[in-house]
Amino acid sequence: TPFSECTALTEVYECKVKWPSTNPHPFDSGIQPYEVTFTENDDSTKLEQYVIVDDIAPQITSATTAKSLYSRDEEITIDYDITDYSCNDAACSDKCSGIKKIEFLGNDATTVLKTIPPPTTGCNAKGRETIGITSTLSSLIDGDNSIYVRATDNLDQVSDDENVDFQI
Repeated sequence: TPFSECTALTEVYECKVKWPSTNPHPFDSGIQPYEVTFTENDDSTKLEQYVIVDDIAPQITSATTAKSLYSRDEEITIDYDITDYSCNDAACSDKCSGIKKIEFLGNDATTVLKTIPPPTTGCNAKGRETIGITSTLSSLIDGDNSIYVRATDNLDQVSDDENVDFQI
């Protein structure tokens, strides 16, 4: 497939191709090799590379709170461990788009109580976050409660929610 566009930059060219032009996601998850042949006059050079197709949302491997009972004047502390994967192949280990944001949602799993950036830029985010009960008074009630943890990667793929149960 020929390049659809090439632009001359300082000492190099930037070339783009959309393949196939009608399907936005034709590749399976994982490592996809490709080859580019550069031709000038009668000389040609082949370059073999690969792209990693990331079609897996982050996974919340754990979300816990140190206590199961809180009073109204306390902050809820949530420990979380999140991993972003690009594919299930071993060759994709430590390759991912990265975690964009971590959200903490109220009992209804739709009201966002807090959104934070990940504490690291890699494929794993592990940390501790506190949420004030008084600041989220409308979402949390006396008795049984849940805070849901959700992660979004840099390709806007969203994890399944992981709930943390506690009482006020």
